[in-house]
Amino acid sequence: MPSKNLSKTFPNRKSRKRRLELRRTRTSSSLRKLTPVRDCLNQLVGKGLVDLTPGEGFRVPYLTDQGLRDHLHVHHALLKRALSATWRNSEFDRSKDATAPYAYRLGAVFHQLAAGAGNRLLTHYVQQIGWRLQPIRRYEPEILPDAGSLLGDLAASLMLTKTDRCAAVDTYHDVCLTLVAALVARARA
Repeated sequence: MPSKNLSKTFPNRKSRKRRLELRRTRTSSSLRKLTPVRDCLNQLVGKGLVDLTPGEGFRVPYLTDQGLRDHLHVHHALLKRALSATWRNSEFDRSKDATAPYAYRLGAVFHQLAAGAGNRLLTHYVQQIGWRLQPIRRYEPEILPDAGSLLGDLAASLMLTKTDRCAAVDTYHDVCLTLVAALVARARA
């Protein structure tokens, strides 16, 4: 009898170690469940859509004039690369949804232009840059002269020749590059 009581009072090292491990596991898994927002924010940091400053927190970075120019130049270069490949229009044209906002329709056209190259990685990067440009694209109809006709030309070029697609992409990016300062100022207002 006394040995049973002693074993309950003084558990062996293995069982104590096992209980400590279980307690640590329970604590760490419950912490993970309590922070889904932090996990999502960390994913956005990885995509470059949100900045993390230690000690300060998360914030959405503003695009500067130079930052917008850089994004537009890379976006343009990727689309030109996509159009230089053997291009095929095999995807459903989502740009014709007239009820969708301008920025969505524009993103859909660019996605379809990139997807036509058949290179998933190229399409992925065009889409990533498009997400980063989305806050600016919302204001393009206010700033760009004839933004609707630029979008219409891009959408129509999907069914035309390679030369027409290149011309429409060039025109859009040239117009945006001339109005970078106005677009950035409107997005910050």
